[in-house]
Amino acid sequence: MCDVLLLDTSAHVAPPTAPLVEEILLGGKILRNMAFWARTGIKPRPTKVFTRGLLTIGAALRKAGFTVDYDACVLDSFGELPERILRKIKGARVVGVSSITPAQPIADRIYRIIARENPTAMIVAGGYHPTAMPQEVLAANPDLDLIVRGEGEATMVELLQKNCVPEGIRGVVYRTKEGEAQVEPPRPRLCPEEFPPADYSLLPGDLSDYDFNVSSMRGCSYRCSFCSNWSFWGKPRYHPIEMVINELRYLDRHLPAGTLVHFTDNVFSEDWSRTMELCKRIQAERVGLLFSADIRAGTVDAVLLKEMEAAGFRHVAIGFEDDDATILDRVKKDVKSESNRETACLIRSCTNMAITAYWMVGLPGTAIESVYRNLFAAKQLIKEDIVDIVSARIFVPYPGTAIFHRPDRFGVEIVDTAWERYDRVTSLPIYRMEQVGRYELYAHYLALRASLNEAYRSKLGIPSDRLEAAIRRARDMGEWAYS
Repeated sequence: MCDVLLLDTSAHVAPPTAPLVEEILLGGKILRNMAFWARTGIKPRPTKVFTRGLLTIGAALRKAGFTVDYDACVLDSFGELPERILRKIKGARVVGVSSITPAQPIADRIYRIIARENPTAMIVAGGYHPTAMPQEVLAANPDLDLIVRGEGEATMVELLQKNCVPEGIRGVVYRTKEGEAQVEPPRPRLCPEEFPPADYSLLPGDLSDYDFNVSSMRGCSYRCSFCSNWSFWGKPRYHPIEMVINELRYLDRHLPAGTLVHFTDNVFSEDWSRTMELCKRIQAERVGLLFSADIRAGTVDAVLLKEMEAAGFRHVAIGFEDDDATILDRVKKDVKSESNRETACLIRSCTNMAITAYWMVGLPGTAIESVYRNLFAAKQLIKEDIVDIVSARIFVPYPGTAIFHRPDRFGVEIVDTAWERYDRVTSLPIYRMEQVGRYELYAHYLALRASLNEAYRSKLGIPSDRLEAAIRRARDMGEWAYS
């Protein structure tokens, strides 16, 4: 029995793909892992995933005196949840379900299961997708009682303290007795000193089984048209450094030495002085963990990069997104491809950290000519050893982004709202553009992934028959290449 059960849908798995597509994706996963291992000496391992926000919500609820449970949800082939989760649902007063857009159909099914198993439980939805489309999600799910928008810690505590009566609670959208959607005013975002620490004791099993991420900030200074982080989190708010250090101390005690932990900050290096201070504190603590982070071109210099490496950072990722300046301007990226290359070359010159370039295929303004240029540019980043990995994805205009809500301004026509197809790895684009068709765009995306695979293979000196054998072994073991 518990006051609140928090259910996590982040273990969403993309739908099956055609054999050729699966071979390209699985081969890419193997090769990227080998490239990462060659640069860092860190061997990737199978891990479970979790949503950090649910752990901070759980911490806030426990601090307020409520009992909390957590579990990860994956539906079986019959569309049912495991028996252990059904038992937890039956004993919960409130069940909260977190979801992102491609996992929303799974969340929709889970709402129905909760209502069937525990008709008296209040069913609460949260996460990126319900926050961006609260009235639509509520209307589509008659079993759903309430949606928490954005940061959920203070809202969930107030909801429980008011005995689950939602009237007047800021930050919620709920169904009235008449069946209408009542939208309460937004809740002010938390101040940094109000951030709860993640409660890792909620995670089932051994902590070393998980793919770990931490955070030293919430929010983002930039308003890229393809990203929903600004609309969800707002402007940057930095965790107190002592809070970050306390969390790393905890993980250092509970994880094997050398475990790689990713900082989920949108731009870890945005505040140079604070990043420098944090790195020095990590060194002083002699933490035995290793780290990864996302940075932005122009926010680092040789001094900071060397300090990051000394603190245990072994990997950084940069948002290249596209090689065409016109496209980057159109989506308000506000960084030139030349700046991204310069930053990558600087990292390479003064550290031995692995470098990933985030890349998107199909941003607004894409034409056949730019697709071919991008294919060549991305492959050259690997061949010239500017980066170790190019993480290529299909662009998806997620709810909460400027492109989703005003596609006409970007020359995009959204033609599909089946949310499971809002997938950046395996699905056909859910939009049309003026100069390139959907199928043509997806074919170029696969060609880019295959071209990158050949670049990795050549750079690593791996014979093609050895790679083919590795793909067969991985497929026989049931490994899926959602990456």
